[in-house]
Amino acid sequence: MTDRPTPSTASPPAGSRLPAGLSAEMLEQSLQAVPTIDLRDIGARLMAPLVHATGATRASLMLVNPDTGKLRIVAGMGLAPELIGKDIEWRPNSIAEWVFRKRQGLVLNGAIKREGLVGTAEGQIESAMSVPLEGDQGPIGVLNLACTGGATAFRDEEMIEVCALLPPVAAAIERALYANLCSRYSDQVEVVRGLAGRTLLAPGRHEARNFEIGLARRSSVREGGVLCERVPLTNGGHVLLAMEPRSEGVDALLTSAFTQGVFSACAAGERSAAGLMARLNAELCVRLSGRGEMAAWIGQFEPNGQLTSCAAGCSPPLWLPGDDAPATSLPGGGPMLGADPGAHWDEEQVRLLRGDRVTVVSTGVLGARNVMGQPFGPARLTEYLNELRHRSLDTATLEIVDAVTAWSGRPVPIDDLSVLIVRFSPGS
Repeated sequence: MTDRPTPSTASPPAGSRLPAGLSAEMLEQSLQAVPTIDLRDIGARLMAPLVHATGATRASLMLVNPDTGKLRIVAGMGLAPELIGKDIEWRPNSIAEWVFRKRQGLVLNGAIKREGLVGTAEGQIESAMSVPLEGDQGPIGVLNLACTGGATAFRDEEMIEVCALLPPVAAAIERALYANLCSRYSDQVEVVRGLAGRTLLAPGRHEARNFEIGLARRSSVREGGVLCERVPLTNGGHVLLAMEPRSEGVDALLTSAFTQGVFSACAAGERSAAGLMARLNAELCVRLSGRGEMAAWIGQFEPNGQLTSCAAGCSPPLWLPGDDAPATSLPGGGPMLGADPGAHWDEEQVRLLRGDRVTVVSTGVLGARNVMGQPFGPARLTEYLNELRHRSLDTATLEIVDAVTAWSGRPVPIDDLSVLIVRFSPGS
């Protein structure tokens, strides 16, 4: 753990307008600034001590807008309110651009003395100071201070003092920028939780040719990227994929999206479930370089009820006959995807009859533990499937997810919960 930083104890030069305690005040203000996403508020709070100490009558904080690359006024004092939050038009010879690009401060008293530079409101400002703000990765913006109405002009020595005070200010602003970025990414992740609306197998009940499909899903806080997808075939069959990345959060969502794209492009042309699994594995190993490990299940459903099943690193699906016979697992498969480019998978084939159901669940369903540490487990899942075998698919899937949630005692699961049931219904 690093020690708390201490302010400089050096005294300001003789005749300076900056009080001796300003360094300590600026450091304290910066340390107290929480990583808020309100840049206007944090900017104004951090500028206030400098404005008071220097006697400035106008001030502005400009930061790079990540969406446009332009400098944007995020906070100001003595400025028109409509300017706050606006980009400034890019001009290669503007003072702010020069200070930002050169990473050098400027003091301007009256006229602009550097050839080629262009200022704004020159006639209204008697003295101005413009200094760069430096973050860990380089310059992040520009701080401008200005005096009008006969105030004492800024000097180069004061600019050097102000620059020495800015590192903790820049660090606090950088924390706010990261908080802003995290908030934006969090909103994006929330929009695509479960990738609902971007797949042919969104949660609910679906009627596909000769089949009914039900899916229920409940996301964990950390978002595991569990996703189901369907590719219809021209002969009336369907290829289904259920996948569960071993990563979480953004990595899991990216892995799911990538695998979904490869599957959607290749499923119709690959006649072997094991061959399709090998194709997904090869792409994950090559493209994601060890970061794309996932458990998956592929089911190829023919119009006559023929099912070819292949599981990769996950629990095998359960086949529940429509005549009240016991449930049977379909064990064909092999290791998880994305770990070994030379891995091999087996297939399991079964002929479904009218009313037969095939159920696939995520690891979060079977592994959910109660307060005693006992997992929900396959035996309890089978009991629920037997009890719900004559219920509609949307009802059955939701009740299983609710049962797992109640078993764990957690309204928000630790791992993603997903229950997929496919029912053979020829003629539908």
